[in-house]
Amino acid sequence: RRKEMATTKGSKGVELLLKNSGVTVINGLGRLDGPGKVQVTDNDGKNHDFEAAKIILATGSEVSSLPGIKPDGKRIITSDDLLQVTSLPASMIVLGAGAVGLELASVMQSFGCKTTLVELMPQVLPLEDPECAAEVEKALKRQGMKVRTGCKASEISATENGVVCSLTDSVTKEVTNLEADAMLVAVGRRPVTADIGLDTVEVVTDRRGFIQTDAMMETATAGVYAIGDIVATPQLAHVASHEALVAAGHAAGQPENHPYLAFRPARTAILKWRRWG
Repeated sequence: RRKEMATTKGSKGVELLLKNSGVTVINGLGRLDGPGKVQVTDNDGKNHDFEAAKIILATGSEVSSLPGIKPDGKRIITSDDLLQVTSLPASMIVLGAGAVGLELASVMQSFGCKTTLVELMPQVLPLEDPECAAEVEKALKRQGMKVRTGCKASEISATENGVVCSLTDSVTKEVTNLEADAMLVAVGRRPVTADIGLDTVEVVTDRRGFIQTDAMMETATAGVYAIGDIVATPQLAHVASHEALVAAGHAAGQPENHPYLAFRPARTAILKWRRWG
């Protein structure tokens, strides 16, 4: 209930800010229709065409899954599903020990749900410093959580009473079976860049679907910008906010007025590291 109150208050606040700033809001499914053109299909199925000298893409991300795993929203769930549950499962398997999986596993364990955290890589938080990850794992175990790293989950299926899966240790090849009331699939998020008309302009994406931009957040097509979770920078709200300011400033012809540009070399280093990784 508190989550619903917080998100509703936040979205209503943004609506008010837009209204007071004179921003026109069009509800519907939008996609690029060539350079400087956007087509929007409204809730009644009618198409509307718009033209603009500058366009900023900010379509965000969605939860990822794994081949052969189909979340059903009840037994096998995503992080989106978990934020909607109204009752606490007695036990849960959390697949993926990145930031989202680890945080939600810790929350569920603290609520009294017996949680088992499973990670394919040799450590929790695979992208972080190994010594820090080891300390985090110790803290999780002190909570009473079971942590299984270096294990591949397979043969995952929902049953009438819960979820079952097999874990294969990558070193010993030992296979064990796990059962729980529910399974959270937390293996990351992917950019929402499919079917938004990128093929109608010269926007370049990498193999994971992230849009490539320059330091001003401009894509390969002049006047088309991309910000937030659809570019290969950390998927954090404050990062997206600063990227929006950079893109808007450049689009308005005033890129030099934003202090974020002082950190351009660091941002370039992040981009190079991510692309190399």
